[in-house]
Parts: sequence; C-alpha cells; structure tokens
Amino acid sequence: MRSTPIGIAMLNDEREHVYTQNNPVNMEVVQNWTDFIRKRVKNIDGTAPEVIAASEIIVDTRSAQRIGEELSRANCKQVIMLYNVWNFPFLAWPFLNSLGDVPVLSLSNNNGAFPGNVGLLATDGGLRQAGKRTHRIVGDLKDKKTQRRVIDWVRASQAVTTIHNEVFGLYGGHSMGMETGFAHLTPTLKSLGCTIRQIDQLWLVKVMETVDKNEVRKGREWYESLLGERMRLAQRRVEQVDDVLEPPLVLPGLDRNQAALAQLAVGRREIGDVDRDVVAVIVRLWPVGLAEPQGL
Repeated sequence: MRSTPIGIAMLNDEREHVYTQNNPVNMEVVQNWTDFIRKRVKNIDGTAPEVIAASEIIVDTRSAQRIGEELSRANCKQVIMLYNVWNFPFLAWPFLNSLGDVPVLSLSNNNGAFPGNVGLLATDGGLRQAGKRTHRIVGDLKDKKTQRRVIDWVRASQAVTTIHNEVFGLYGGHSMGMETGFAHLTPTLKSLGCTIRQIDQLWLVKVMETVDKNEVRKGREWYESLLGERMRLAQRRVEQVDDVLEPPLVLPGLDRNQAALAQLAVGRREIGDVDRDVVAVIVRLWPVGLAEPQGL
C-alpha cells in the first residue's frame, strides 16, 4: 500500500541559555510523538508510512535550514511541527523554505509550565498571515482525543500526498452540461497537484465487453462488504454498479507509457438510448488505508 514519508521537527527559543536547558526535554517530546505515529498509523495490509524525526531541535537560522534540507533529502511529503516551549516564530520560514511546499500540522501541548501553545499561535499565525495553509491541534500525547485527531490528520495528509503529482485516467465528460460530473483541470492542479489523461470512451466501451464478469462481481461484493445496508440495491441499480466497476478492470491493460497511472475513472457514460449514471466515483482506495479487492 502506498504511503509517503512524514517529517517531525520542533522549533525552540534562539537564546542559548534557554535552549541548552530545555532541548533534552524537547527531544524527548519529538521522540515520543515519532514513536506514537510509527506504532499507531498502520495500513490495512500491515505497511506504514515512514516517520523521520529531525536530528536536532531548531534553535537558529542555520539549524532551521539544516533540518529543512535533512527532511527534504528524506523525501518527506508532509511535516508535523511540534511546539513544546516558547519559540522564535521567524525560524519557521528558513525551515519550511528549505523543506518545500508540504502539508503542515502545527501540534502543541497545553501546558502552563511549558507554553508550547503560545509558540504555536505566534508561529502558525505568521504562516497563515502569509497565506500558508496549516492545521492546528492542541493537546497532550496521553489524551485519546488528541491522538485520534493527529491520526486523522496523518491519514488525510497521506491521501493528499499520494494523489499529488499523479496522472489519472478520465472517460466521459459534460453530460447535459452538468458540472458536477466533470473533472475541472485548473482547480484540481492547484489543490491536489495532479492532472488527467482522457481515455477514448468508445474504445473503453468495446474493451469492457471482454471483462471477466466474475472479477466485476468480486469488486461489487467488496463494496457491499464495506457499505453494508447502504448497498441494498434493486437489480437494475446492481447492473449500473457493475457497469461502473468494469472500467477500472480495463485500465491496468492500457499502454504503460500512456495511461498506466490511470487510477481514477470519473464521468458519466451515455451509450445509445440508455443513460447509465456513474453511481460512484471509482477510486483506488489505498490513500485512506483500505485494501484493494482482487482484480481492481
């Protein structure tokens, strides 16, 4: 199952008499969160995203640049910025500019003795003022609700970063001018960083006639196992679901240089006088940790 590396780093106070005292505690916090994510974020097939902890606490411009480059070389596609104590907010910029444009989670304790939340508000607020989109979580590692929120963010970030830079196959288009059934390229590129390759619809329909119906049935039964009561359909709707499941079974046979990255089929197919709604968007579900059925 696909995943992308997660970086974890912490900013600190730039004053030497401060960071020499609290850095050991800060490194312990970094390691505890690293261990937690490694242990708790698992895919259904047993695999897990790689988690890379920064080798040192960021205390000045050079260490910020150094750690950003370190996580960049490790191919980190998202970063968790920890806040345990008050830090100098400007250090976020040499760090992130060295790392690159990645999803950012600002994660702080909620502790009076160690005011990481103050550092978070100052630093993360500065990032947002400059237009950097971030997510904030404040809470203790031992708190179950905080744990759940962190895991949810990691899952969401994994979905975005595995989709990023991919090329998806698309068939169909504007049906009756209905914008909800059409993949708009510009917002997709801007928000997810992926694009599409158009697949000839008539060719797809012809090749679908050769698809093994047993594989289609396996795919539908897999969806039924996930959706339960929501998948109780009349026979005609079952046939429509089967129609939707056939294109992904065709896609793996496409020329690898042209459309082997086709992982998504979106559209609405109108064939003859029969209007077959695409009743589901067929997406390979590995970004969110679901197993793929045999043949899909």
